Amino acid sequence: AAVALAVCLALLAPAAAADAPLEVFIVPHSHCDVGWLETVESYYNTSVHSILDTVMEALLQDPARRFIWSEIKWFQMWWPDQSLQVQDTFRRLVQSGQIEFVGAGWSQSDEVTTTWRDVVDQVTTGHEYLRRTLGEEVCARCVKYGWQIDMFAGYSGVTPSLWALMGYDGMVIRFEGPDAMRSQWMAEKAFEFVWEGSDNLPADKAAILTHVIEWNYGTFIGQGFQWGPSSSNPSMGPDTVKAAADKVAAFARNRTQVYQGPVMIVWGSDFQFVDAVAMFGNMSYIVDYMNDNKATYGMHVQFATLSNYFDYLHSLKLTFPVKQFVDFEYGWPHVIPQNLTGNVTIQYQTGAPTSRSAHKMHIREVSQQHRAAETAHALSLATGALPVSRDHILMTAWDALGVTQHHDSVPGTMSAEGTYVRWGGADRNPGPACNQSSCMVLEDYGRMLNDGADASLQVLAESLQTLAQAPEELLFSQDGNSSTLILYNSLSHARTQMVVVAAPTGPGNRPTILDSYGAPVVAQLDAFSEQIYFEATVPALGFATYTFDYSGSSPAVVPTMTTGATTISNDKLKLTFSADGLLTYVDNLQDGSRVRVTQQYFEYFNSSGGPYCLIETNAARQLPAPATVVTVTGPVFEEVVLMFNGQYDLEQRIQLPRSADNIRFVHHINQLAMNTEIVSRFVTDIDNNGTLHNDDSGLEIHARPLQPTLPISGNYYSMVQSAYIRDRGNFEPRQLSVLTSHTMGVASLGAGQLEYMMLRFLNSTDDQGPWPLNDQGPITVETWVMAGLAEEINDVRLPRALELENPILVTYTTGHPATPISQGITPQPEGVYLMSFFVRTGTGVEPEYVLRLQNVVEHSPDVNVDLNALFPNVKFSSWEELALALDTPKQRKQWGTRTLAPVVAEPRSGTSLPVVALSALDMRTFVLRV
Repeated sequence: AAVALAVCLALLAPAAAADAPLEVFIVPHSHCDVGWLETVESYYNTSVHSILDTVMEALLQDPARRFIWSEIKWFQMWWPDQSLQVQDTFRRLVQSGQIEFVGAGWSQSDEVTTTWRDVVDQVTTGHEYLRRTLGEEVCARCVKYGWQIDMFAGYSGVTPSLWALMGYDGMVIRFEGPDAMRSQWMAEKAFEFVWEGSDNLPADKAAILTHVIEWNYGTFIGQGFQWGPSSSNPSMGPDTVKAAADKVAAFARNRTQVYQGPVMIVWGSDFQFVDAVAMFGNMSYIVDYMNDNKATYGMHVQFATLSNYFDYLHSLKLTFPVKQFVDFEYGWPHVIPQNLTGNVTIQYQTGAPTSRSAHKMHIREVSQQHRAAETAHALSLATGALPVSRDHILMTAWDALGVTQHHDSVPGTMSAEGTYVRWGGADRNPGPACNQSSCMVLEDYGRMLNDGADASLQVLAESLQTLAQAPEELLFSQDGNSSTLILYNSLSHARTQMVVVAAPTGPGNRPTILDSYGAPVVAQLDAFSEQIYFEATVPALGFATYTFDYSGSSPAVVPTMTTGATTISNDKLKLTFSADGLLTYVDNLQDGSRVRVTQQYFEYFNSSGGPYCLIETNAARQLPAPATVVTVTGPVFEEVVLMFNGQYDLEQRIQLPRSADNIRFVHHINQLAMNTEIVSRFVTDIDNNGTLHNDDSGLEIHARPLQPTLPISGNYYSMVQSAYIRDRGNFEPRQLSVLTSHTMGVASLGAGQLEYMMLRFLNSTDDQGPWPLNDQGPITVETWVMAGLAEEINDVRLPRALELENPILVTYTTGHPATPISQGITPQPEGVYLMSFFVRTGTGVEPEYVLRLQNVVEHSPDVNVDLNALFPNVKFSSWEELALALDTPKQRKQWGTRTLAPVVAEPRSGTSLPVVALSALDMRTFVLRV
């Protein structure tokens, strides 16, 4: 009704002045997935190279034509094959504004399943490639707008903050939300608004103008505006142009009911413009016809980039609504056909946070290895330990991680061996399963990640070897002869943490482990393997050496094992168990709080869902109690081990390290039954009023009240690094937090409940993409759980999650390093995150070092960091502060009444390194020179 009223009022409103035609901006684009149904290489060979070739040809035919491009991975594949003449011509097209890069990440990354740091890195990879390739004079700051148009699993509220901190003037997204919200926004003409996505960052720094495409990015082209080899649409000529122009005019007039200013028509879709000459030739005929008949149509139509559109919009000085701390993590509701569920239902794309769990883990593992390698490499080069940069080797990892942040990679919605790429329809006739390399996208992503890991570990080993002056190469597994361990901590605070190592082949007795000063440390044998656990202390951004000694007097302790479980404890936590081995209470010995909690496994039976969608028609069923319960007690950690019989061959270890303030839940799932999904569910006495708190992009927390009228899938969200439930009272509320090192689905479906989904194994389709989801295991999932007073936990929640994601890395070698222990950075508070420290590529003879720092404690006071004293072993001679993706900062456009501050305040460069203030969640980026 609201929409109908708005339309009527619009029709009754006074007509615009006759001499003020409606400005219509047609923005040509091609949405080129960096892998989905085909591999990157296959898509490039079949489509992308032709798109780039013919777009250039079409633009050169008419200077009025425009085109925007998003994914820089494709450009990196295309550019080296071009002649110098073509490259120079392309640079001129960029400088003239006919081609504009938008977003310009290595891929168009997902938002619901990726971490904020990985998103920043993949955008930086794209921007830096453009800078190096096109030159500073062409692309010191040639990316001005964000472009995220296919986030089917939802949008993150962190995205506007990231784009604003990159210095963008605006962003374009596609609407992802329930129909009621769409209707309200239509009535309010609220599809363009200033988005203040952060509850922590100042609005003038983190807000951004956002244009929301009302429907899909391919809606316009689907109305017949596509020409080329696969199109049957008639070519434009005197007999056909009027009908086509009338359709364009009707589409544009319809947009005026949604947007208050000019009209932007997004013209393109998946892998369109393979024959851009035909596309532009026909559309130019329509555009010229409409402009020649301006009196008839009342419009001025032009091809445009985002800059053309937003520059004109800015000139109108309109006032836009402000939306604060809103996000779109709704999982784009879809109508699921009756043949899939037995009835026509609305379902949500909330399966994606869990699908392809092993792939999600692989990405995050390679990401932390790459980050560790970058920091060690930068430190070794800056101190002079490493004589020559190895940044060219690390480009393999930058490439792999940039590609796999793509929105069909991390969500797990890509084709794989044995999947069908045809879906939907009542007959469910899928055609042949994938059996060729061109459609084995999951396997291709895995190959890229393996190559990236090899490159990162090669550089990490060489960098650590030079820093420690170790006589022999460093390995990442025990070869039977390695008697020395070099442990590396890539974070900016010192850490004492339990590590697990493999001992060399010895004389048969248990080894003693000696620290960097030759003193024995307490060690404990694993009760079920030959591995050894001990607590290691490693300096900030530093390393420490430990050695095996078979003649020592303090050998690793054999733990005691008893059947059943009652309690395990350290000096911070006490866990109490029931007679059948299930956790019942967590006592926090530091703050005096107690949480009654049980943790059990449940499974959903799902014969209708797929990689995208959860389609849960029944409540989850609890798994039987464990068949075997064993308590393991030792000086390094205590644990309760639960083993479950039956089809799952499931094992759980609940570990409590000696110095930890959190509980380690290690789930080993050998396999699932067909069409099941397994969850770990906590039921507590926390009075959360049905509200879950989860993290957008792993960074900023959102409250998610239970919506009882929605299906289970409508109450599932994404847990990227942490989620929690807490008491709703204000007096010393308690909290249960779960921390993870890879993304999983999470929900609170009842009072005091929190569950996370670990694995999905489905032989069905959700009518959205490749199927089945053959993800049966085996897989090992580790989560850390914190229970206690909310105020205390939230101070360390994200720092602990970063420790889980970035473990102390263990390397093996022989001989004794000349430098057994070293601190690379002045220790910082746990809340100061060394987000990045790496060597910048392609800047000249002398290397530059990129330093990103962040305060990761929400709603915390500013933290001051003295850059001059940050690196005690390096003397940096100058500094410059840049925007988040290493672009030259500038004053951003002002929109309406909102005053937006520059991303970087003055002074932004100098020779004396400053003391910088980090407000809550703020990220600051510096280039340092030796």
